[in-house]
Amino acid sequence: MRALRLLTLGLAITCSLAACGNNTPKPGPDAGLPPEQYFGLQKGRCFEYTTGDVAETAPALGVMVERMDTTQFSVPTYEIAYRIGGGVAMLDYVAFDQDGAMLLYKRSFQGGKSYIYDPPLKRLLQPVFAGDRVESSSEVRIRDGSGALLATETHNLTADIFDDSDVSLPIGKTVTANKIAFQEKKADGTAATRSEFRTFAAGLGDRSAADGFVKVEFDFTIDGTGGNLVYKLQKVRDLGEDPSTANPPCGGAP
Repeated sequence: MRALRLLTLGLAITCSLAACGNNTPKPGPDAGLPPEQYFGLQKGRCFEYTTGDVAETAPALGVMVERMDTTQFSVPTYEIAYRIGGGVAMLDYVAFDQDGAMLLYKRSFQGGKSYIYDPPLKRLLQPVFAGDRVESSSEVRIRDGSGALLATETHNLTADIFDDSDVSLPIGKTVTANKIAFQEKKADGTAATRSEFRTFAAGLGDRSAADGFVKVEFDFTIDGTGGNLVYKLQKVRDLGEDPSTANPPCGGAP
C-alpha cells in the first residue's frame, strides 16, 4: 500500500511539473524564423489570386509588400498593397513585435475611409494554432478620403483560428492551413468594420512557395457594400527588392 501511495504521489508531482492529457503546452514562437518569412510578407513577394477554381490570365487580386514605410509611425511598417485591375484598392501597414505578433497600425481604402490604430491591433501570433483566439483593443481614428476626422472609437478585434487542413488551390497545390475569422467590433458590440476571413499556411522562407495567406475572403469596394469575394492563390512571383519595375506589376495581366 505504501508503495502504491508513493507511486500515485510521484505521478501527481510529474503532472504538476509537465502538463498531462489535453493540457500539453504548445511550443513557443519559431526560433530563428523571422515573422516576415513565417507570414509570407517579404518585400517584393507577389501573391496573385483568382475568384474561380482555376488560374486566370488576368488575376482578380494582387497582394504584395511594396515598400517599408518609415515616416507614419514610431516603428517601420510593411506597406501591403491590395491591387485590383492594376489599381490599389486597400493598403495595410503592419509590423511585428518581439513576441512574433503581427500588429496592424493602419488600414486605408483608396478614395474611402482610413483607420489608424493606437495602440496597433494585434492580429495574429507566431506560431498560428487551430483553436486559439487572439484578442486586442485599440482607440481608432477614422478619417474620410480627404483626411478629415470622422470619429474616434474603441475597437475590439478577435481572431478565431480553425483547422482547414487540406486546402486545394488553383496554383496546383494542396496545403495544410488554418482558417481565421477576424471580427472587429465597437465597444457596444456592434460591427465596426466589414467582415474578413483568411486562410493561412505557415511559411518557411521560400519566396516561390504556396504559403502565407492562400485565401482571402473580403470586400474591397470603397464603401464596403459589395459583399465578400473569395480570392484563391493562383501564382506567387518574386519581383525583387524594386517591385516598381516589374512587368506585369503584381496583380496585372501579362
